[in-house]
Formats: sequence, structure tokens, C-alpha cells
Amino acid sequence: MQSTTLQEVQRRSNATQKEPIEPITQIQFIELWKTFYELIPHDDMQHHHSLAVAGTLLLQLGETQKYLQHGIQKEIDDAMRASADDEPIKSPETPTSPEGGSSSKVGDLKSCLQDGEWRLQVEHIIATILAESSLSEFFEQKYCLLELAKKYRENPSKRKT
Repeated sequence: MQSTTLQEVQRRSNATQKEPIEPITQIQFIELWKTFYELIPHDDMQHHHSLAVAGTLLLQLGETQKYLQHGIQKEIDDAMRASADDEPIKSPETPTSPEGGSSSKVGDLKSCLQDGEWRLQVEHIIATILAESSLSEFFEQKYCLLELAKKYRENPSKRKT
């Protein structure tokens, strides 16, 4: 059985890919990250710490993207209203900080649907994993997927469904 590395997969996908990969949603990202935690042995604190750091960075990236997108949308809406009323365009206001008045929780399905969830590019996720050397080494190791799937199925108590 031949195994491939993350770089090989990325190189192949770039060579054969004609369309960009769809970004993943906040909910999909959280489920992906839960799966990553389940793949790493529970006693491996270094990998769990690296996964927590990478996950935090990606969550912050998603929240920042959402914050900026809302700011841009507000500026566009203000400009459209001003041009419709033939009023001079007001200076753009800085949108409120996500920490400020937002009561939503990251990963909470109800708040994601109400607030409009953010999305992450797969390339951002790969780059963040590759930036964490211990994660990169972990995912670069060659594993037998059949054995991992068997172990995963044998331990349903670890999964929270």
C-alpha cells in the first residue's frame, strides 16, 4: 500500500484542479477538528497542544473574516443608501468588535445560523497544519487507513454523537 504526504496531495490537487475547492463552513470545520482530536492518541499532549494552537488560529481567522465581511457589507449598504438619496457619503464607521456585543458562541449551531457563519479555505487549514511542525510530522506519517478505521469503529465510546 502506497501512502502519500500532505505536500504530495497538495501538489497533485494543484496540478489537476481546475476549480478551487469550496471553503468549509464553521460547523464543518468544528467537526473536522473534532475528528483530528480523535485521531491523535489521548496521551500525546504535544500534538493535542499543537492542534489546539492551530485550531485557535483558524477560529480567529474565521471570526476576523466574518467581522471584516460585515464591515464591508455595512459600508456598501451605506454607500447605496447615500447614492439613492443623493446625500454625501458619510465616513465609514468601524464595525463593532466581535468581542463587544456579540453573545454568540463559536460553534454554536443556533448562533451560526443567526449570525451567518464564516467559512475557511482548505488552503488556510493545510497551511496552518504545516506551520505547526509536530502536526505536520504527525500527518506526514504513513498510516494504514484500514487499521485506523478499525480502531475508530472499535471505540465508539470516545465519540460523542
